[in-house]
Amino acid sequence: MFRNAGRAIASLAIFGTAIACTLLSSNTLRAADYSVDYGVDTVSAGKDAGSLTCQLRQRCSAKLEPLGLNVSFDVSWKESGEAIVRLENDELSCCYFAGGRRSVTVDGRAPLSRLSFFKGAAPRGGLFIQNERAGILYLRFDLR
Repeated sequence: MFRNAGRAIASLAIFGTAIACTLLSSNTLRAADYSVDYGVDTVSAGKDAGSLTCQLRQRCSAKLEPLGLNVSFDVSWKESGEAIVRLENDELSCCYFAGGRRSVTVDGRAPLSRLSFFKGAAPRGGLFIQNERAGILYLRFDLR
């Protein structure tokens, strides 16, 4: 009786391991819902570029070490193609998009997005603040 119980437990352990491996590998296959190629050309710090593979509904980030910049992307649905883009660094005076915005929405289905970014100050009340152009962020999404 105990010999059969041992075999049953061993069979269950093997079956459980097979199920766990299947679930983990299917999650890995889904891990790259989209990819994005990015490039940054700054006025004073130079250029850098890279590529990321990302998951839908999760923020995807990259650090551009030579430039001291962090770029992040949020894509919720492939069908809409909308991507929320943020560009930051450790300086409080950087980085803003047009109109002093901290983030911008782009169409990920476009062949190339070209976003100017600025350093200066965020808008306050009704004040108009003229920020200094710091560079250009280039993006190309592959929404598979």
